[in-house]
Amino acid sequence: GGALRAREVSKGFDTVDDAGKAAIRERYIREMAIQEQAVAVRSEAGGALNILRHAQGPSRALRVAIKKVGETVAGIDEQLRIISTFDDPVQIMRFMQQAHKANGWEKFKELYTNMLLSGPLSHIKNFGSNALTSAYSIPERVSQGVTGGVIGGKGERIYVSEAAALANGYLKSMRLATQKAWQLFKTEVSPDDLSKVMEVGRQQAIRGKTGYAVRSFGRAMESSDVWWKTILAGGEKEALALRQALRNKIPRADRAKYIADIVADPTAFTEQLARFSREHTFTTPLSEQKGLMAKIARAIQNIKRMPEDEVAGPARFFERASSVAAHIVLPFVRTPLDMYKWSTKRNFVTGLLMPDVWRELSAGGVRAQAAIGQMSLGSAVAGTMAYMGYKYGDEHITGAGPADWNDRDFWLQDHQPYSIKVNGQWQSFAGIEPLGTLVGISVAMGDIVRRGQLVADQT
Repeated sequence: GGALRAREVSKGFDTVDDAGKAAIRERYIREMAIQEQAVAVRSEAGGALNILRHAQGPSRALRVAIKKVGETVAGIDEQLRIISTFDDPVQIMRFMQQAHKANGWEKFKELYTNMLLSGPLSHIKNFGSNALTSAYSIPERVSQGVTGGVIGGKGERIYVSEAAALANGYLKSMRLATQKAWQLFKTEVSPDDLSKVMEVGRQQAIRGKTGYAVRSFGRAMESSDVWWKTILAGGEKEALALRQALRNKIPRADRAKYIADIVADPTAFTEQLARFSREHTFTTPLSEQKGLMAKIARAIQNIKRMPEDEVAGPARFFERASSVAAHIVLPFVRTPLDMYKWSTKRNFVTGLLMPDVWRELSAGGVRAQAAIGQMSLGSAVAGTMAYMGYKYGDEHITGAGPADWNDRDFWLQDHQPYSIKVNGQWQSFAGIEPLGTLVGISVAMGDIVRRGQLVADQT
């Protein structure tokens, strides 16, 4: 009965809205709780009554499904999708029972990842990075709107006025964002389909109150992530609604109601909202990314996976050792890749070297306008910072510093690399990624030119 109810719950999961998905998640969690209680009763009564134990053992399809859940960050959503593919109630019950069983390696991954996030500085940097990129998206939309006005013609285009709608949407979404973030932190269940910041695989490997306490650091990071995603999606929703109203030439008197109707049901913009919010919080799934760097990241993720049970002997030992080493050395892969892409595609020098940018340019329309607008503003920022590095290097702002080790030791006595002087104290901007990368490289280039001229003048 429980297995059939779980399968019934899972039907249609991908076709309902966020509210429907939240209701399905709650029903599934209740079924999981019932199954756990039933398993406990059967265990106390004796293994003879356990209908899940068959002599032939679990099928390969079931083992693969359970392993997939252990590797994914989708958690409950992925479990529901897998259950919907099963016809055998016994397999469903086995899956529900075993999907949450974690081995020692999974418990270690959960503990290790959360310990990496235990420092308050990690959370401050994460929140600050999301805040800066969200704020940066407003003038960036102005740049994209100017580009749309120049090359958009009579077709679909981006409007400068979208920037105000974007900012307004950010403010209006804060209350909902706070509710979603608190729900995630309290229940450990994501309120919608927003991809997670954690890259640790199976949820709740460590059970009970101990596990809940251990995961508090990861939950805090994920809650911050969901908070910003909700705000970003709310802002983009307002901007896209305004764009559609302007494109359809809705009279000003009717525009507010037209936009409100779209914001109330933004189904047509689901993909765009998800892409925008993930890009600015650096959580775009690796499966959706293309290019050499994405292939390398996926290869690293494959190394981090434990070998199949069929692998034996030295090969199994080598794969296990490689998985452990990769998890310890590179616990996070997706986020650094997203930050790298965010900064490099926002200026013409490095952006035009990226296949992602050329795909956007080749698509034409608003996608090309958005890419050109991003590179235009980014190049303006880079040029300004390069000038500051050239004009005020070592006085008010620093790049990498001298390359010569002797000069560098002396320089470090009263300077700090990649920093700006505030009230007589050097404050580093290197840790505020990804804007720190864009600013740092630009300042360093201007500083290199300045140092080269000083050497030339001295000779």
